[in-house]
Formats: sequence, structure tokens, C-alpha cells
Amino acid sequence: MKGQDRDPLAASAMDIMNFFAHGLENLKWKLGTARTYKASILQLLPSDRRRTIAEDNAFKEFLSAMGSSSFKRIRNDTIDLTPVFQGLRDLGDNHNMDIKNLTIKTCFLLAVCGLLRPDELECTDAAQCKVTGDKLVLQVMFPKELRGGQMIIKPVVIQAHPVEALCPVKAFVEYRRRTADQDRHAIRPHPKREAYSYTPLLRQIRKGNLALGSERISKYIQEIMSLIPREEGHPRYKARALGATVALGKGNWSSPAIVNEFCRISRSLSNNFTTAIFS
Repeated sequence: MKGQDRDPLAASAMDIMNFFAHGLENLKWKLGTARTYKASILQLLPSDRRRTIAEDNAFKEFLSAMGSSSFKRIRNDTIDLTPVFQGLRDLGDNHNMDIKNLTIKTCFLLAVCGLLRPDELECTDAAQCKVTGDKLVLQVMFPKELRGGQMIIKPVVIQAHPVEALCPVKAFVEYRRRTADQDRHAIRPHPKREAYSYTPLLRQIRKGNLALGSERISKYIQEIMSLIPREEGHPRYKARALGATVALGKGNWSSPAIVNEFCRISRSLSNNFTTAIFS
């Protein structure tokens, strides 16, 4: 925080997580070094702030995640999204878009703005999703991540974008307008827990009562992701990594890894990542 006109003795949990992420990602600290710094930094803080940070759930889970496989480096490239913006605009307005293009667009925007994997989109329950104001709340049923070894239900908050072509909330609303009438026929056992029934959000193009699988969702996302220019030999970006990497340069984050990890911990994108990514 030095050089940023901020009081180091008023550091927040997020400040310290950013500091650790910078050290681990850019300075190649060993885990033991980060843990030593953690103890030293906390000792420097006033007792009330030290206690607040030490008891912060996100901070505790982040420290646990630092040494796990979930904290991994993502290529921090400069990404040109201009072709994506143009491609989304070329699709036209949501209301007049054909259902295939609307499905592709919805898959892409939810994946990027929600930092969601295709598997998580497949497991999203339409019956529990809702739009409140300019926010969309998705309920991901039993994603890959666990809590205490147990499967979870993960809420994900996605905010609107002022430009319709780039707005995940408006795409979702139009998609649901076209598919909601098939909900009662789409209810099915969850692919990861068959005793639990859910209404898959994303459906097949020709059979609106059948769920869209993660492989098809991934292919739809890549139809738009393939518009992003990349150097020869570089693999295509994944939507989740794209959202984290682009948001990296526009928010208070030290690395793409901390964006992914903090959003996983908080279960909610409280900052407007949609605007941060598509701006």
C-alpha cells in the first residue's frame, strides 16, 4: 500500500490477500515465506483490526487455498476483446435473435461474467434463478468444489451491463422468456446426485425439454471465444480464465488467481465484474 496514500495499519483482509497473491504469483514466494509474512504482518496491526482480519472467513479460506491446486497461475496476457464486442453486436438484438445464437450468447456471457465453468452452467437450476433489479442470481447445484468434503449449492451474482449486446442479465431474461414454458417437462435427476431433481437452465436447441450438456455448452462458448486473437501456438482462452484475467487490470486485484479464488470463496460477485470485463 506504500505509494498509494493508504495507511498500512488500516489494512483490510483484501489488502493482505492481494499482497500474498502478488508475492506468490510474481515474486515466486514459497508457501512457508507467505505464512511467515502473514504472522509478522498481523502482529504489526492494532489488536482489533488483527482480530477482525484473522476471523474473516474469506481470509481464512484464502490462506488455506494458497497451498492448494485451486490457486494456480493464469496467463496474464493483454487481451483484445474488440472482435468479441463486434461479434456480439452483429448478432442483433436479443428479441429478434434466433434461439441458437441466443443460447450461444447466453452461455458465453454467463460463463465470462460469472467466472463459471461449463460444468457449473450445466448444473444451474432455472427454478431457483432470479433477477432483482440489475442483478441476476444463479444457483449452481453441486459444482466441483466442496466445503468440508460436502457438495454445496453455490449462488453466483452477475450484474447487468448498460449495453444490451454485452449484458448477461438481458440475455438471460430473453432466454428464459423463450424456454420457461418447457420447465415442467425439463425437470430431471441431477447428474451428480440423482436423488435430487432440478430444472436445468440451458436446453437443447431442438428439444427444449432436454438439458444442454457441459461439452455442448463448452463448444457454444468457444464459438465466441474463438474470435479473440492469440499468438500462434497459444491455446484458446477458457471463458472463466478470460473473465478473471480481464477483470485483473480493472479492479483491486493482484493476479487472476486471486480473482478466481476470492469469487469462489465469497460465492458472490459483489463488484460489477460485468462492466469491469466488458469496458
